Amino acid sequence: MLESKFVQQNKEKWSELESMLSRSNSDPEKLTEHFVRVSEDLSYARTHYPNRSVRLYLNQLTQRIFSFLYKNKKNNWKAIVQFWKYELPLTMYHARKELLVAFALFMIAMAIGIFSTKNDPGFARQILGDSYVNMTLENIQKDDPLAVYKKSKEMDMFLGITINNVRVALITFVLGVLAGVGSGAFLLYNGIMVGTFQYFFIQRDLFKDSFLTIWLHGALEISSIVLAATAGFALGKGLLFPGSYNRFQSFQVGARRGITIMLGIIPIFVLAAFIESYLTRYTNVHDGVRIAIIVLSFSFILYYFVWYPIQVARSPEAALFAFNEQPEPTQLQSEPQYGLRTFGETISATLEWMAKHAQAVFISIGISSFFLSSIWIFWLRANDMRPAYEFTSYWVANNFMQYLDFEEYHWKAFVPTSLVFGALQTYFFYLHVLPKEGKPKPGWGKWLIIFLKSWAMSGVLLALLFVPNRSTIILFALLVPFQVFWTAATLLEEDNPLSSFFGSISLQNESWRMVLGQNLVMLFLSFILSVLSNSQVVWLYFQFLTWNISENSGLVHQLSHFFVAFLTLFSMLFCYCFMYANSFFLYQNLRELHTCEALSKRITTLTLRKHAL
Repeated sequence: MLESKFVQQNKEKWSELESMLSRSNSDPEKLTEHFVRVSEDLSYARTHYPNRSVRLYLNQLTQRIFSFLYKNKKNNWKAIVQFWKYELPLTMYHARKELLVAFALFMIAMAIGIFSTKNDPGFARQILGDSYVNMTLENIQKDDPLAVYKKSKEMDMFLGITINNVRVALITFVLGVLAGVGSGAFLLYNGIMVGTFQYFFIQRDLFKDSFLTIWLHGALEISSIVLAATAGFALGKGLLFPGSYNRFQSFQVGARRGITIMLGIIPIFVLAAFIESYLTRYTNVHDGVRIAIIVLSFSFILYYFVWYPIQVARSPEAALFAFNEQPEPTQLQSEPQYGLRTFGETISATLEWMAKHAQAVFISIGISSFFLSSIWIFWLRANDMRPAYEFTSYWVANNFMQYLDFEEYHWKAFVPTSLVFGALQTYFFYLHVLPKEGKPKPGWGKWLIIFLKSWAMSGVLLALLFVPNRSTIILFALLVPFQVFWTAATLLEEDNPLSSFFGSISLQNESWRMVLGQNLVMLFLSFILSVLSNSQVVWLYFQFLTWNISENSGLVHQLSHFFVAFLTLFSMLFCYCFMYANSFFLYQNLRELHTCEALSKRITTLTLRKHAL
């Protein structure tokens, strides 16, 4: 259908809607009905007229309705009610397939745990650990098999369990960025552990006591872990199955759904921790009371996260929130309007740049991580046979520090590491300023100069990591944002590092709030990315090795160290690239704020056009 005909057919309906929006006493129900119709028109326009004014008009019109109905309400409590009443249930409805997959995977994992424990007497020790199994056996002999829930004070236990549960849920969710495989692996491990733990008591004729005790809090806690995996699968689905969106837009939708689910399950984790800390310890409570709590807990989960979302999806309000989660068409612009990007546009530009060059970034970082890991483990530490299980920290920096204690090899390690950082910075700069058609390509001499500058500037920062004093890691972390900005300024301006050093300080000082905000967001996103090198993933790898290769083998130690070194380096280099890419867009913004070059060119162009007319 021609755009003009589409407008002619619907303009009366749109005019009536505009008239309703101009009145403060319009009927919300009628507005909702109109909203559903206009949303359909917008969907049609997005498909057939994506770059035409009618799409922009309809998008503004639907935004006005949404704002009129929800966003402009003065009572903040109503916004909270809307979240629990509509937004979260609708998100669960859209993620119902992911929920089914997560539930099925968890049940399969539990069955594996039960079957393995039944047929292998040593399996429980491999999954739960020797110390925990020995402690439980001692408690059984003392006729108090579940005394583990009584050892800590209530408040200490509550805080510890809450923090641990939220951490596990976040890791399960974030691992969804690995196309959902990471979330599935983490859920599989937790399901096997639950099945093993439950059958361990069944083997000792303690089914009733263990079931009523474990599932008193486990009904909410385990269900929330399944829901966290659902959020991770939603994230991974956005990457794998973009549908009618481009991959970045699809990832936005998946991430939004995953975050919404995570916000919804955090209160459930807190409630589960409260039950475990204050109620589970009372194992002598009447069985009827414990059964009632378990039944109520499972009933709530089934009602709110399964049945109620279906009912909400059939209501008129569903169209409002379905529209709210749709992404806008995006396109990375090398030259934004007037040379400036907003705070959010700068972050989006960085994410889009990373998505656009994802393959090149992953390959270059992978090769670099493999090269450095090989040098560190098989050359500098060829005779270092320390235990393979030292890497138990959840912080990438701590894992990284394990490899910086080279003793007499400090500078032998520094040289290849700084060369790799310099080469990566040069390559990322090349990706940022890819030669355009009609412009001469820089020669090898110019790229050699760029590499030497990058090597020198990254070397200044990396030198902090290879000095004997390990506290320099803090200074290193604080200086990373400035170093990447300094490098971007030097390379973009083709200046010498010393001159651009003081220029960088001056630019950032003039707009320190913007710089601070950008750096905090980048550090937060880098932290989320760094969770991928969490020791839980490493632990699974170690378990695989010990199940198949003798622990006394020197090869096991070297492979274990190599794997952790590779995973840690890959994570750190990826975060470094993330901040480095952002620094280019941030520098362009600050420079335009300082010089107004793009705005001046636009004014000059408009003036020339005016005179020509």
